[in-house]
Amino acid sequence: MLKTKVTKKRIKPEYANPKLVNKMFEQFGIPEAEFEYHLYVPGHSKPYRFDIAWSNKKVALEIQGAIWKGSAGGHTSGKGIKSNWIKYNYAAQTGWRIIYCEPSEWTSDETFETIKKTLAYRRPLTASII
Repeated sequence: MLKTKVTKKRIKPEYANPKLVNKMFEQFGIPEAEFEYHLYVPGHSKPYRFDIAWSNKKVALEIQGAIWKGSAGGHTSGKGIKSNWIKYNYAAQTGWRIIYCEPSEWTSDETFETIKKTLAYRRPLTASII
């Protein structure tokens, strides 16, 4: 299992190394992924991001950090939760499937199996489908 690196500014997650993670995915039969995938929501000036995505199948993996720390994390504050709702609702409207896990679980066999099954279920998108 990969570890989280702590820098002076913030915690840098192990999935910040796309080459290493894609190599790990390949070993488990998971196709190459995109990292920090931008999702543009109409009416919002900044893009929202998925941690890891397979955009050709509209599948994303969201690694939810700080869920046990109450409002200590940006995603667990009221503003952060509301922002995530905007992203998740738009993703649902446009056909995305999102897999959720916490940092300690994202390299587990269970998470990898969920990714594989979800990707196998989804047909690749054609250019005519948004």
